[in-house]
Amino acid sequence: VFGLMILILNATASPPNFMNCQEAFDQVAIPCKPFLQRTSVTSPSQTCCEGAKLLMKQDNAPELRKGLCFCLRSIAIYLKFDPDRAKQLSPLCKLDVPIPIDPNEDCNS
Repeated sequence: VFGLMILILNATASPPNFMNCQEAFDQVAIPCKPFLQRTSVTSPSQTCCEGAKLLMKQDNAPELRKGLCFCLRSIAIYLKFDPDRAKQLSPLCKLDVPIPIDPNEDCNS
């Protein structure tokens, strides 16, 4: 499973102005992990929200968004993120659109 995660992180190619999977892991998944894993942390950290906001400012090209969605969903499954907490991330970080970091996210729609 860990090998698959590394493969996903390394295989996601992206243009220079778009956050790739490794960057999403470093800037969103890691800082948001305590909140998304339903630890005693009851709200996302400022660093988590800043990373999420940066992620959502990326290029809106459908193929890039779809690839990032699959990446984030894989991270969410691997790190066992709580789906309810994933749904709370956008409103708590005051994002205009939901961030696709839910393990149940449908990345094909």
